Amino acid sequence: MAISLIEAIRSGDVTLAKKLLAQRKFTCLNSQTARNDGTALYWACCLGYLELARSLLEQGANPNTLTAWRGSPLHAACDNDQFDVAQLLMKFGANVNQQTKSGDTPCHLAAYRGYSLIVQLLVEGGASLRVVNNKCRTPLEDAQSRGHTEIVRYISAVNKIRSEPYRRTDWESQITSSMQKMHMFPSDNGNGYYWAENPDHFSVQSENNLSLLSHKESPSKMTFRNL
Repeated sequence: MAISLIEAIRSGDVTLAKKLLAQRKFTCLNSQTARNDGTALYWACCLGYLELARSLLEQGANPNTLTAWRGSPLHAACDNDQFDVAQLLMKFGANVNQQTKSGDTPCHLAAYRGYSLIVQLLVEGGASLRVVNNKCRTPLEDAQSRGHTEIVRYISAVNKIRSEPYRRTDWESQITSSMQKMHMFPSDNGNGYYWAENPDHFSVQSENNLSLLSHKESPSKMTFRNL
């Protein structure tokens, strides 16, 4: 019996999967096995096959098709630390707030696993931090339960920003004052800019002025923008 597209991906035979996709030897890109345990896209995302996932999406694969437990391709990517794949899915309209039967959003999974960059990606993409799962936990509480302090600090700061009305503070005045002796540089992703005296001190402002925070850490650490 000929191997299916899903079987090829799950077994790690990316070459065969690409061949089947190119020759359109599949019934439906959004079909699953009898167990409803994931589409071809779901498994490509789970295993981190970025280019294969891109090809599937470009050929019409639905980024929001769910498994029997209501897991999406974005859940699969976030649960397995596949940052680039998660970013790709979000560009194709993946639902960042989809909940599984256990009530987990992609952000719950990333926070629980300790994948800080994925948590940040999801938050900047509009993920809710107030959703509770079947254990009555938010992503913050999942991160706390596993001792992921960087994520706890980040989510706590985001929650504070989102819950408080904008007002000028002494802290913000200090930032404005300090920025007078800084220089402006374009951000790496091209979506905004940052001010810095040196590489270890910078503040980020998004293009649409949704947030402004100073972060005296290495630029590789979590930052705050588009909140």
